[in-house]
Amino acid sequence: DLAIWIRQGAVDPRSGQAVVNPIEVSARTHWAFQPIQAPAVAPGQHPIDFLIDQQLQTQNFTAAPSADMQTLVRRASFDLLGLPPTPRQLNTTADDFPRLLQELLSSPRYGERWGRHWLDVARYSDAKDGVLMYGDARIRPFAWTYRDYVINAFNNDRPLNQFIREQLAADRLGLPQDAPELAALGLLTLGRMFDRNKHDVIDDQIDVVGRGFLGLTLACARCHDHKFDPIPTADYYSLYGVFANASEPLERPRIGSVTAAGAAFEKEFSEKLQQVRDQELAHYQATLKLARERTVDYLVHVATTQPDVSETAIFFLSLVPDQLRPQITRRWRQTIARRAFPDDPVFGPWHDLLKDPTPRPADWMARGVDSRIISALVSATPKTPAEIATVYGETLKAAWESGASETDPLAALLISRDGPVWFPQEDTTFYLDRTPGDKFRGLVAELDSIAVRHPHAAPRAMV
Repeated sequence: DLAIWIRQGAVDPRSGQAVVNPIEVSARTHWAFQPIQAPAVAPGQHPIDFLIDQQLQTQNFTAAPSADMQTLVRRASFDLLGLPPTPRQLNTTADDFPRLLQELLSSPRYGERWGRHWLDVARYSDAKDGVLMYGDARIRPFAWTYRDYVINAFNNDRPLNQFIREQLAADRLGLPQDAPELAALGLLTLGRMFDRNKHDVIDDQIDVVGRGFLGLTLACARCHDHKFDPIPTADYYSLYGVFANASEPLERPRIGSVTAAGAAFEKEFSEKLQQVRDQELAHYQATLKLARERTVDYLVHVATTQPDVSETAIFFLSLVPDQLRPQITRRWRQTIARRAFPDDPVFGPWHDLLKDPTPRPADWMARGVDSRIISALVSATPKTPAEIATVYGETLKAAWESGASETDPLAALLISRDGPVWFPQEDTTFYLDRTPGDKFRGLVAELDSIAVRHPHAAPRAMV
């Protein structure tokens, strides 16, 4: 709450003193955010010519003479299309020049020429390297659908606000499942892959949004409040939270019809996709089952060790079969840190016993502690952190093995979506041992390689 008050530049509720937030002050005074003032322009002159001529005069420069018609036609053609004019266009007269401009603007080449400027901002390419894998090229078989979306947006005069909304959230605009506008999300999905390091992928998404739409380097605020632009780290991670809750599906939506030539792709792709999903589900169920079975090991590890940096890593984890999954260890630490207080009905005794290993069943009962926890602790009389964690682990595991539902507060810790063991099925690959993990990721990569073998596959959006 204090942070919110400070961000608003209000009053510190603790001291009653006015709070001056330098970031908010900078946001109000920064030159780039000031209202645009219309300059005075001499009547009868084009505003651009007038303003440029003013600057030339301050440098004692003299403007070049007006271009002849053929030079003007060549400039217009190269500028709008990137191509030289035809002999017919070179013969355009001054009176016919407006018609020529409409002809150039109506050409499909116009969108290709000017769309490519935006594609540079969007860091577009048909393939991406893995960054740390030394030139390892990653296939992006349907990247071209984003390229075509951008070209069509320029050729069809799509309004800028619509162009922006579709690239940021086409899947949230209520469009049909096969809407070609879904291809606009290539802006967010066609960046560098960073070897599956989600933190860097999201940083790249924030960077392209900030530079592309705002002209601001938001990515600097990943590590500190921006040194020059009024962007606090809090704003960076607010946007990070949005992208962290988005994911790319294995099956991208089809945005075009399937031709006879493309039917072979659909068949091979669907068969491979089913194989991937079956394998993913098998890995997912096995990983969850093993994590629940090893509840004692997780709790003992949490009770007897300090946090390790690997617990926050989400890529390049080379795991071995007997190793505890670092991500689950971290969530157990967070759960206990959040709940190990005297009034918690499950972890209240954990808090008490780490301070004084004397059982206090009457006190625990009065505080509403789960009776199974009380019974197990009184029976075992644990003295050390490892012994306390072992009792807890065995009790929680027994509740899960009894078939209790999520309404059971002990079983819920192992089976609820809010519990430390659960994770989304789509994240399974991050929990696998090195050997099965590499094999599964290779299987997933085959989904894209199938499209390369079938050039007539129906277009799909990189959502």
